[in-house]
Amino acid sequence: MTTARFLKTSLAAAALGLALLLGAGCASVSVKESNWVMEPPRLPSRIYVAPFTIRDDGMRVDRQGLDLYEFRQQFAQDFAAALAERLNKNVAPSQAGPPPPQPAPGTWVITGEFVRMNQGSRALRGLVGLGFGGTKMETITRIWQIGPGGQPVIIGGIITVGGSGAAPGAIPSGPYTGGPTLVLTASSTGLSFDAKRSARMITATISEKLTAMGYNLPTRPMRPKRLGSLPIL
Repeated sequence: MTTARFLKTSLAAAALGLALLLGAGCASVSVKESNWVMEPPRLPSRIYVAPFTIRDDGMRVDRQGLDLYEFRQQFAQDFAAALAERLNKNVAPSQAGPPPPQPAPGTWVITGEFVRMNQGSRALRGLVGLGFGGTKMETITRIWQIGPGGQPVIIGGIITVGGSGAAPGAIPSGPYTGGPTLVLTASSTGLSFDAKRSARMITATISEKLTAMGYNLPTRPMRPKRLGSLPIL
């Protein structure tokens, strides 16, 4: 092989490697639907994020018994904390956990559930990718506003859907980039990453709505990525 040809081949491989590294894991979560109903939402004085429930019939993880119970509890708590952290930064003062017995009017309470949670196969995502072994996650979020009489009124709902593992794995990537792709896929895909992206989409949907109503938020308005529509309330 001539020097020029070797250099050309090396540069092409480097370019391919960079493209694969930037897209490895190909994780994406989108808003499938958001509805705002009943009273128009007011800027919340505080937001409480309760741990989401997890549907038994939609859960596919490699755990059983006590290990499964502990996983569910921890996952729900971690998600509530992640969502509260994003809302606190981008919308209004927020904290994870249920509200006090008599929350002040203007308080928001966020509840929800994981409709689907499929951990897929990390090995297949890393080696093959292209959808093989991909994760799947779907959430339903409900937003409640405490009215003047202290009663919660539902004002909105959000569905998010997504997952990770659509990008090529190590085998399709070839000898030049297979190793880096395998490492990056292992470190950037999975249910925990899907949960973080779901929290971001929920926050972005709320940010978008309140900004459209003229409220000034702590940070620049966020915009969710959207899919089709589906009734949720």
